[in-house]
Amino acid sequence: MGILISSSMKGLRILIAEDHEVIRRGIRSVLEDLPEWKVCGEAATIAETIQKTRTLQPDLVLLDVTMPDMDIARAVPQIFNVYPAVKIIAMAMQESAELAANALAAGANGLALKSETAGNFAMTVQNIISNQPFLPPAAVTMIQSQLGRLRSAAATPTGLTSQELGVLEAFARGGSDKTKKTASPHHTQNSFTSDLGALASCQPDEEQRARKRDTVLLVENDPGVRDYLQSLLLPHYNVTAATNGQDALTLAMADPPDLVLCDVVAPVLQETGLVKALRSDPVTSSLPIILLSPQAGERSRQGEGGTTAGDYLGQPFTARELLARVELHLSLSHMRKQEAERTQKTLEAELNGMTRLHEVSSRLLAAPNVHAALEEILLATCTMLGSQMGYLQVYDPRTETLMIAAQQGFSPDSLEQLRHVEYDSSGGGTTAKGGRRVIIEDVNEGESLRPLQAIGAAAGFRSLQSTSLLTRTGTLLGVLSTHWHQPHRPSDHDLYMLDLYAHEAADILDRIQNAQELQRSFHQLRALAAKLQSVREEERKRVAREIHDELGQSLTAIKMELNSLFFEWPGDQKPSKRTASLTNLVDQTIQSVRKIATELRPGILDALGLVAAVEWAASEFEARTGTRCSVHMPKEDLPPDQDRDTAIFRIFQETLTNIARHARATEATIHLTREDDGSLILDVQDNGIGFNEQALDSHEALGILGMRERAVLLGGEFELSGTPNLGTHVRVHIPLPASRQEEQSI
Repeated sequence: MGILISSSMKGLRILIAEDHEVIRRGIRSVLEDLPEWKVCGEAATIAETIQKTRTLQPDLVLLDVTMPDMDIARAVPQIFNVYPAVKIIAMAMQESAELAANALAAGANGLALKSETAGNFAMTVQNIISNQPFLPPAAVTMIQSQLGRLRSAAATPTGLTSQELGVLEAFARGGSDKTKKTASPHHTQNSFTSDLGALASCQPDEEQRARKRDTVLLVENDPGVRDYLQSLLLPHYNVTAATNGQDALTLAMADPPDLVLCDVVAPVLQETGLVKALRSDPVTSSLPIILLSPQAGERSRQGEGGTTAGDYLGQPFTARELLARVELHLSLSHMRKQEAERTQKTLEAELNGMTRLHEVSSRLLAAPNVHAALEEILLATCTMLGSQMGYLQVYDPRTETLMIAAQQGFSPDSLEQLRHVEYDSSGGGTTAKGGRRVIIEDVNEGESLRPLQAIGAAAGFRSLQSTSLLTRTGTLLGVLSTHWHQPHRPSDHDLYMLDLYAHEAADILDRIQNAQELQRSFHQLRALAAKLQSVREEERKRVAREIHDELGQSLTAIKMELNSLFFEWPGDQKPSKRTASLTNLVDQTIQSVRKIATELRPGILDALGLVAAVEWAASEFEARTGTRCSVHMPKEDLPPDQDRDTAIFRIFQETLTNIARHARATEATIHLTREDDGSLILDVQDNGIGFNEQALDSHEALGILGMRERAVLLGGEFELSGTPNLGTHVRVHIPLPASRQEEQSI
């Protein structure tokens, strides 16, 4: 409500003495809006009030002037007798001015009208507790007006003594508590009561005058009762009258009132039908409805099958009861409307915030790199918080430092200064260490902020906040800081949205960093695989050459020596069979050595190039398996490229191996073509049984994985397709190396 409570008033304990439960509940609801005060008890009679004052010893008793079991003039002194330190505020309806005057004369500390707003009520209590007798504006006006009439008269028709008139004058002027307590109890006459009541009903306080008057729709077919109810309501509310339920429904639909007051025996459309019709329409469904019923308690318990009004007021009733009930339901209705408006605004703000957050998340996911994502996070946060400056620091776990990775609104000199501010005094360092948010509402306040003050003055900021960016496991990724030109503290809603932004940003940033780390690992593994392939090929070439040169030559020499023995053998003798067998064994060994050397690294690939190597491999395959091979090679010579030629040849070898093992093919067609851009394409098509593509996911398909990796390592593409019983097609595309592309462009 925005009501300021003095520090001396906090912890005030209040006893409510009121015989009507509805009014007592309404008073309690007003007090509950003032959390610094506490209702320590309630009483429905004077006797109960005296007993609870003795046992509870409250600071203040709110005493109804019309309690049923004892006259107010006698009740006030007895309450003071059991606990002299207590303060008493008499509570009166505007038609109870006589009793209010009696309570004041009996020693009550002040007067409060039950129709008072919470603000005026709190003001009344604060002044009285501070020993400054106080009356609400409406009560002051009615007393002063009545006193003017009394002083101008020759006699005192009310029967008040001059001492009691002095008390009332003191109250009207805001006189002392001592002056008030010199009066003795005395009853005034009915003329004084009616005059004060009329004056009070015509003198609304400033807050009531400023507030738009509520409209009450009165439904009553009895002219006398309708006029009486209008006379009670008109001083406080606008009143629209209807004689039957159907007319009332028409009026309510045309111009919805703030409250409906209806007699249960209204003709044409009975009260249950009216209530049901009002409740079924969205415009009037929440209207407070009070039904004037001779059987209020029973009707309210039965509930009329879910079509009940908000309240039933049993007849007969007093004017005070009617006005209290109307004001209570209007106040509750306004509170519900205000709460609904606040809720609607909160939901709209939440929706707008979530929409912006979704947009930010989409942009973050589309960010090409971490730096762009960080700039997007910072810009979105500054826009959401309305800050003019900010920066985002990324945490390096190796050095345990924060580095500014993105910024808004800072000059290079200011950023350089911020980089040299001590870790714990920069806001971000404290946030990173403690894992909590840091808010500095004004950097110029506090000795500990001295390092920031000069920077703030130079950079142009006075306040800042720093929020950690944490992964779901609590790992620190960085700190997000925003700055304002003036002293500022973000609202709770801003901080709530900031947490959402920070969590979303941390998640996306974590994913981006993990993806980049995975990509780096992937490239490293691919580079390692390429290196291993190159090393393996070099090793195979070396081993093949040594086998061919060393072992092959040695075996050839042995064979030559064996052959020379035949010429040196005596003419009359023949070589033994063992000698001939040894010669055959040497020949077989030479063939095996040649085969091993060729499989390790075919010499034809290095000596004659890729085209000759493919033709030789196809010829060997056809001779070994019986699968007829149709080879189509480019007519022009291909420029040698060891890495490219080796990769294509090894892929071709693995393809022929797969045909022999799995395809059951009788024919295979091989095309090696050179494109205009210098790239090479190898196509191999067989007429075998094909394959199921699900087999590619098998752990046994390592040969296919190796072929694909060889192509990718050179920036190429590997495609494998096939249909059961329709054969298999392998296509390899290897681009011209970048160095060769530059040579061609030159």
